Amino acid sequence: MSMVSRLLFASLVVLAGSVASAADGGLDGNYKLVQCLPGSESPLALIKLETTDGKLGGGVLTAGPIGLLKIKNIKVDGKTIRFDMEGRNPGDFEGVIAGESIPGSWKLPTAMILVKLVKTTEEKLEAGRPAARGQIAEMNEIQTLNMAPLRLQAKLRQEKDEEKKAELAKEIATAKEKAAVMIPKLYRKVMEDHGNGIVAMAAGKALLANADAKPTAEEARKWISAMNSIASTHGPRMVQDVKVQIAEALATSKNLEQVALEAAKNAESTLNDKSSTEDRSRVMKAVLGALKSYGKTEEAKSAEATVAKLEATLDKDYLAKVPPFTPEKYAGRKDKADRRVVLELFTGAQCPPCVAADVAFDALGSSYRPSDLILLQYHLHIPGPDPLTNADTVARSEYYKVRGTPSTYFNGKSAAGSGGGMADSQKKYKEYQEVINKVLETSSETKLQLTANKVGNKIDIKAEVSGVKEPDDKKRLRLVLVEENIRYVGSNKLRFHHHVVRALPGGVKGFPLKEANSQHSVSVNLDELRAQLIKYLDTYAKDERPFPYADRPLDLKHLKVVGLIQNDETKEIVQVVEIDVAGEQTTKLEAQK
Repeated sequence: MSMVSRLLFASLVVLAGSVASAADGGLDGNYKLVQCLPGSESPLALIKLETTDGKLGGGVLTAGPIGLLKIKNIKVDGKTIRFDMEGRNPGDFEGVIAGESIPGSWKLPTAMILVKLVKTTEEKLEAGRPAARGQIAEMNEIQTLNMAPLRLQAKLRQEKDEEKKAELAKEIATAKEKAAVMIPKLYRKVMEDHGNGIVAMAAGKALLANADAKPTAEEARKWISAMNSIASTHGPRMVQDVKVQIAEALATSKNLEQVALEAAKNAESTLNDKSSTEDRSRVMKAVLGALKSYGKTEEAKSAEATVAKLEATLDKDYLAKVPPFTPEKYAGRKDKADRRVVLELFTGAQCPPCVAADVAFDALGSSYRPSDLILLQYHLHIPGPDPLTNADTVARSEYYKVRGTPSTYFNGKSAAGSGGGMADSQKKYKEYQEVINKVLETSSETKLQLTANKVGNKIDIKAEVSGVKEPDDKKRLRLVLVEENIRYVGSNKLRFHHHVVRALPGGVKGFPLKEANSQHSVSVNLDELRAQLIKYLDTYAKDERPFPYADRPLDLKHLKVVGLIQNDETKEIVQVVEIDVAGEQTTKLEAQK
């Protein structure tokens, strides 16, 4: 993952000094833009500020790892300096002028990163300079404890021997138990020894959100006070962001309902006439959660109505801007080819580099008909917990040996990988088009037809397969239950997710096609499926990592069924069909007529 997707806080000493004035050239000079990490710092870019005719301007001397190309709209208001940043990761800086050091924040579309400007005589930033290793032993040990189960799980995925797999499973369980016991203790030590440093913001948040920490109300209030005090040195918007982070962290905490409500109300107090709709919604969601937990039903109703209104406005604005380009209609096949393409996208709602892939994926739905292209979106817990993930999507990723998001497969073949931000979405869309259009000029002799009959909460699915070449147990039919449109806002800020895979009815291995012609059937009880999804998410939150937000979209409406005929030896998908599941009606579509 990129530096932008790894958001960590760290220690920072604010240097004392008189407030500089833009008019008298007090801010003129070269500055390193530095990201603050736990116990270390990482130089990001080198910029120059210069006063001309009484007006402060600036430029970029070295773009650095973030690809900063331009700074503009520099404004100084008392002790606060602000400017826009253009480049690979566009955003804006806000800092508090304090002598030779200007602590502040870098606001990106998907996150707020803690940074500072440090005055320097350097004329060029050393290319590719890595962050210094953290000097806080407890933080290093926490990282080691967190990584231990992940490394063992990677070994487990590769291991073939059943006895060794069982041993690794035990080691993983032991490593998780050790982490659950030791990590809260280590974070407490960090707060004791470094409570006045920025690292305390990360440690405090982790303790408030960690059920294993079991803080008392007194401890929680002490940590919150320390976090707010540190944030205040980095400007008003960092104060607001940290207060909301605190409220969100407490949303899932047990026995801290009073503290959670205090924190939410504290966050609400930061709102003013200049607050964005997004900031208002985020704060009010935290307030709503706290009111519900504390049992304030009437106040919760009012907050819920406010959130709904704010979210509707955000939805409207989002749909007007996304995608940031106009999708092209597919001109049609040149020959009498009849093969459909299925694009399988592995993504995550907490994954900033997945934005380009997700937006391009959605745009394809406006370019192609279902008779040409079928879309499937599998969510994974990469880089963070995603409530749209389920056991079947994880198993499907293991089938393809997916190691990161976004990853894309066209009729079972990996192509057009990598991701990017919103600005990269049109480029990614064109990459996908190029792959799809080539496959559309091919044909398949294998035929597949599906029927889906929904009565009440039960869906009966039947499939008829014919024309399978060299049938054997390596040729398989897989059935996929897809939810057409889900509204969920993760940390990458995408508001809608389409063609989301909810389950693989009949199992992730599917049905073996040992004969040229065969029939298969399976039923899905939506109440049972919803219960399975809830159990999976509860278990993941308990055993792995808690979810960042309380939202769990589980409507299971506007469903479709997709059938895939795949060669497990080559991974090639030779035929694919999609049908709607609507009411108590039966729908039917033939892959070839």
